[in-house]
Amino acid sequence: MNYRNYMRTLTVMMTFLSPTVIILADAPATLGTKSYSTIKDVKQADIITAKPKNIGQIVATGKSNLTIRFVESFDTMRQCDSGIECGKILQEKQKQLSEAIQKDEKEITEAMTTFQAKAPTLSAEAREREEKKLRKMKTEYDTKLQESEYEMKLAMQKVTEDLAAEMEKTVAEYAKREKIDAVVDTGTGRVLYASQSLKITDAVVKEMNSKRQEKLAANNKSDRTDKTLAAAQSSKQHA
Repeated sequence: MNYRNYMRTLTVMMTFLSPTVIILADAPATLGTKSYSTIKDVKQADIITAKPKNIGQIVATGKSNLTIRFVESFDTMRQCDSGIECGKILQEKQKQLSEAIQKDEKEITEAMTTFQAKAPTLSAEAREREEKKLRKMKTEYDTKLQESEYEMKLAMQKVTEDLAAEMEKTVAEYAKREKIDAVVDTGTGRVLYASQSLKITDAVVKEMNSKRQEKLAANNKSDRTDKTLAAAQSSKQHA
């Protein structure tokens, strides 16, 4: 992999590694507030009041109307102060890694040029030593490329996790304060927040246990019937 391919790889990583990486790769130099202004109220006509099956993972218990709001998580993390700062840090890290790789590639290119120029005058033994040296430089260069890519990937993953955690915490606080039932990420469709009144985990567990008991009771009844029939048939055969 040469420097150009390395830069292309880093660009791809900055773009596709995760949703937040897209945000950080083109983080704006201006704007951005802690208020997360992209958490917005939708028009009244857009408030979802349909049956639970039409709102994915959100299930209402006894509520005919839900107050649901939407957040653009990509824009939120990109525009907030933390996202902008993280974007700058990642860009600086990318620059440093790229400069180091570019320097190493330049050294290899110069060494190759020097070797090619003097190769015709070298003895077979000397040429073999120079080729071995070049192969070692190339191996070290490839290793450094891989390590740089991995280091960049870890840095972006860490930033992604931290920003996502900060955003989800803010979403929950905002929703509770504004008495919102649920907040959905329009980018992924994931439910970022749902009030406790919407959660039916305990009810589902109770329902599953009830159905299991019914099934066990039915099985026991069937077993008793089978045993009775078998006993009757046995008695008839012995009579």
